[in-house]
Amino acid sequence: MKKSDPLKAGRRSPAEEKLGKQKKEAQPVIEADIQRLVHELKARQIQLEEQNQELAQARADTEEAYRQYTDLYDFAPVCYFTLSHDGTVRNVNLAGMILLSVERGKLINHRLGLFVSTESRPAFNAFFEKLLWDAGKETCELRLEKKGDELLWVRLEATCFENGNMCRALLID
Repeated sequence: MKKSDPLKAGRRSPAEEKLGKQKKEAQPVIEADIQRLVHELKARQIQLEEQNQELAQARADTEEAYRQYTDLYDFAPVCYFTLSHDGTVRNVNLAGMILLSVERGKLINHRLGLFVSTESRPAFNAFFEKLLWDAGKETCELRLEKKGDELLWVRLEATCFENGNMCRALLID
């Protein structure tokens, strides 16, 4: 059995009393800090909930705008093509697919020039080169070959964007 040190025991009691007083004095400060932190967390939670609502609304607005764009683009009565700087089809609407009698998958990533008749290719190449060079709006008339060797005359209007790397083309039968 250990003997208790009377000297230590005598000093311990006043130290514990002093510590108890410090705890009691510090207690309101700690509780105030906790209340402040809880308040700050609640305020942050409200901000995050508001941001979530704003994001949900922005997403709904974006989805609606995309739906409207898709309706306007895909179901337009004229043919729309998005072409890269080398004439590769990047996007086409439903009217463009119907006009050429080709599925979207067989148009995308293929050059529009493949559908231009042999006699119209020099005009198409000159048109496309001038379009890219001037980066403005150009128009020409061409004969296109539809699936099944059918030929049709179209008016092609195009404008460049993205510094001449892409162009939007409109084909009118």
